[in-house]
Amino acid sequence: SYRERGAGIWYNELIRELVIAVSVSLGLSVLFYVSIFLLLPYLGRPLLEQNYLLFPLLLAATVVRSASDVANLGLYSRDLDRAFAGINIVGIALSLVATWAAVSAAGLVGAGLSVLTTSVILLSLRVWRLRKLCEKDRKEDVQGEGSAPPGLN
Repeated sequence: SYRERGAGIWYNELIRELVIAVSVSLGLSVLFYVSIFLLLPYLGRPLLEQNYLLFPLLLAATVVRSASDVANLGLYSRDLDRAFAGINIVGIALSLVATWAAVSAAGLVGAGLSVLTTSVILLSLRVWRLRKLCEKDRKEDVQGEGSAPPGLN
């Protein structure tokens, strides 16, 4: 979309995809949570019952991860391969350290906290990089060089 129609249309499509991804993943997460909550007494899984916070943490991380994946596509679609790779490499290291620390401190619930925390940090890094890109597009638009997006405010 960016190469063919400019930054403004690219931005609008990215936001549209972000809304769809978050809406669908949030809706499914709520549905799964309610289903598991109702079925949990009948599953005969004491470990799951003891760590009841794990499931909602993982579902919340799934919603955040959906948004983060769309931001990743935004980086990729604008040929920001170094940012794409760099943030993903940071994510690997962060995930390893956070998982080790959180599981050591809080067991299975710590694993859920680790996944959610890592997902939020990665989303923040991707949005930060995309904001810088939008600021650059706006400056170019002021100089008459393109169609800038309204920005990630």
